[in-house]
Amino acid sequence: MATTEGKLSATRQAISHKPPYCTGSCPLTVADGLLLYICGEETRRLDLPTASDEKLKLLADACDPATFGLNQTDVLDESYRKAGKMDNDKFFTKFTPETYQLMERISAQLLDGEDQQRSIRAEPYKLNVYGK
Repeated sequence: MATTEGKLSATRQAISHKPPYCTGSCPLTVADGLLLYICGEETRRLDLPTASDEKLKLLADACDPATFGLNQTDVLDESYRKAGKMDNDKFFTKFTPETYQLMERISAQLLDGEDQQRSIRAEPYKLNVYGK
């Protein structure tokens, strides 16, 4: 049976010099912080940097329940995670990762050696909204 230290050592060796994720933040322009979304038959506008709790709740209420994967099954369990999703045909934002050189920053943090020359791109898939 492997010791805890042995397991930690194996994990450290499996992770190269960089962690398999990156983090950060960037200030948004007023235009890039704007989110338009469809709720029923109406289109709503939300200024993300200054949104009130009431406006954020309206956005959350406009979302479909979001499931998560557990043992290769989609599960909806709001006691574990209260989340909503909105497909990309129901929302619009002017925000683009290219404006903030995010793809270059992500590439520099995640890719090593020759892989840093690889092209990566971001595209909207869906909007995830997490509750309290």
